[in-house]
Order: sequence, then C-alpha cells, then structure tokens
Amino acid sequence: MNRATLVGIIITVALCGLVSWPSLEPAWAELIPILKPIPENLPVGLKETLSTEREELENDYEKFKKAGDKFSGKPKKQQSDTEYEELKAWRARHIKAVKAFNHKVTVAAAGQRVKPAAKKADQAIAKWSGNWNEKEKEKKLIRNIVRKFKDKELRDWIAANMEFKRSKPDGVSPISASGSALKIKDDFFLKTPGEQVNLLAFEAGKVFWNIVKGEQTLMNWWFSYDNKYHSVIAKMKRAKYGDRGEDLSKVSDPLFEHYSGFGYVFRAVVLPLDEPKELSELQEWNNAVNEFKVQIKKVLPEKQ
Repeated sequence: MNRATLVGIIITVALCGLVSWPSLEPAWAELIPILKPIPENLPVGLKETLSTEREELENDYEKFKKAGDKFSGKPKKQQSDTEYEELKAWRARHIKAVKAFNHKVTVAAAGQRVKPAAKKADQAIAKWSGNWNEKEKEKKLIRNIVRKFKDKELRDWIAANMEFKRSKPDGVSPISASGSALKIKDDFFLKTPGEQVNLLAFEAGKVFWNIVKGEQTLMNWWFSYDNKYHSVIAKMKRAKYGDRGEDLSKVSDPLFEHYSGFGYVFRAVVLPLDEPKELSELQEWNNAVNEFKVQIKKVLPEKQ
C-alpha cells in the first residue's frame, strides 16, 4: 500500500465519524405544503374557525423549526435517534393536517359546507390556593374569564404556570400580581363582568412577566419594544372591552413600570379590544401586537 492510498483511507474514516443529520430545516420545510389563504368573503363564523385552525398550524410549524434547527449540521453521535424519528413523525402528521386544512379552504371557497375541526380542550388550571367559596362558584368564574382569552396556547400556559390564590381584601386592589401568583380578593367578585375580565387579563400579564423575566433576551427586547411603541401601549390601556366599553383608564399602575406596561399589552393581545379607526394607527397597533406575540411565544416551551 503506497502512502497516498493510506492517507486516503485515513481521511475517509475521519469523515465517516463526522456524518451529520440531514437538515430538517429548511430542506424538509420545502416539502411541506403551503397553507392556503382564507378567502375574505366567507361567513364570519366560518372565517374565524378557519383562522384559528390556521394559526394553530402556523404555531405548530414554528415549534418544529425550533426543534429541527438543533439537528441541522450536527454529528449524529451528539443527538438522539429517538428525537430525530419523533420529528420525522411530526412532519408526516403536520403534512396531513395542512392538506386537510387546505381542502377545507377549497371547499369553503366553493361555497360548500365545511365540517368544523374538533376543538382541543383547554388545559385545566393546575394551581389553586387559599379558601375559595365553592358555593358561590368562584373558581368557575375565574375559569370562564381565562377561556375568554383569544389565544389557546397562552390560555394553556396560564393554566399550567400561574397560581390562582384566593386572598382577603387589602384596601389597595381587588386583584394583584404577586410573583407567580394572581391574588384574587373578595372585592374582585363585586366588580362588573367587564371589569373582572379587564383586570384579570392585565394582572395575568404582570404575573407572566414575573415568571419569565429571567429570560434576558426577552427582557432586552422589551426595553426597545417599550421605547418604540410607548404611545401605542398608552392607547391599549384606554382601549375599550365588552358591551359596556370598559377600559383600564382608572388603573393607577404607571406605563413606565416595565411589568405594568407589559400587562397593558398582554391584555390587548388576549382580549378583543376596540382598535384604532385611523388606518396608520391601526397598522401600528397591529405591528405592536404581532411583535409582542412572536416574542413571548419564544419562551413558552421552556417554562411549561
């Protein structure tokens, strides 16, 4: 065996030890069907149903990208065969779900009846503490308020991570954020339904902040976000909710407090508030909401 042949064998063996996983993203993504756009002229109820299903598929795909990225270009010995096979199975399920959704959109566009997708049940609230009045169905009221939040992924995260603590009045506020807990006091149940929803959504945002504030990337993002959208956040605080048009204009928590500003935006993300009528203001509002949703959902898996 000559020297050149020997060197060739050594190089081949060395390269075999560095075999990498096939890239799951973006190569695999190119084979996943694209979600069809939802026609604008559909009935409101049908359009909302399809929009919710489409958003869930988009969120599912974002999780796949995040999981798949860690395999791309890494040596096989550093990753689990089981994890890799699970991602392959996810891809097959996702393609099937996208094809089913696209078929529904095609049928809807043709004016035919679409069978609604079965809704996944919300996660039950896991952490209750304190003395809840079961006779007055206090827990049921809280569960019903959380179910009004628009985003299922956030509803489930709240149910899994936040503690709902029944507390006595303190003469300061009917509900307050305390670490990872929402402290709900006697006078909360004397508020109007709209006030209850507004206050719980706002304080839930502050608890969310308390739980994830150790995520330095998110915190750094928030400071620049607050600077860019400070005027929008002020409008979100005054934005009306519900038939009675109730807002948070009487809440004294100042905008410059980071967790309070975060809570005002959180409320605007989870509740259907009255949005600005002027086109440029509405566009800025939507930009603020969309950027907020993208950033906070980056930390959800790590905290569940």
